[in-house]
Amino acid sequence: LPLSYHWRFNGQHLPGATNASLTLSNLTYGQSGFYNVVVQNPFGEAISAKVSLSVVQVLVSGYSAPTNVPSNVTNVIALAAGGSHVLALRSDRSLVTWGSKLTGYYSPTTIPAGATNIVAVAAGGGTSMALRGDGRVFVWGDNQSLTIVPAAASNNIIAIADGGLHCLALDTNGSIVGWGNRTYGQTTAPYG
Repeated sequence: LPLSYHWRFNGQHLPGATNASLTLSNLTYGQSGFYNVVVQNPFGEAISAKVSLSVVQVLVSGYSAPTNVPSNVTNVIALAAGGSHVLALRSDRSLVTWGSKLTGYYSPTTIPAGATNIVAVAAGGGTSMALRGDGRVFVWGDNQSLTIVPAAASNNIIAIADGGLHCLALDTNGSIVGWGNRTYGQTTAPYG
């Protein structure tokens, strides 16, 4: 038997929202609230639990944090903060950065051309890291030794971390690859 769907916002039916899924885009503060769906067939109806959606502005604060959030920082799903810059991952897998007074190649806010289809971000000190959907890692910023990603961290990576003076990458077989400053053993994973 066919099912019909009626999406609701704060208990009121949403006009035209009759598909099995609800997609919202270009959200405004006025769309914050509770959403649920009523599913019906000739034998009755089922009402889903309410889900709360909060539409908020990105807020940055701290001692040397760049609090001047650009207007194009929208649809953010992840943030990473370095010493004086912020890296934001948007829902379309693109990046936005701001802060840092450095410019050009050594700036943590100059995103490399190949850094597209991003699934994770990290930042530390004056560097930024991004993980592409295909497992490739990008590092850029003021620490030139970190921007040379070792071959072992060049693909099949599933997680990243940026310690400012060192970087870490976790590959699909569970191995950790570290590079950069090794003074305290921070780039060498313990055994076992």
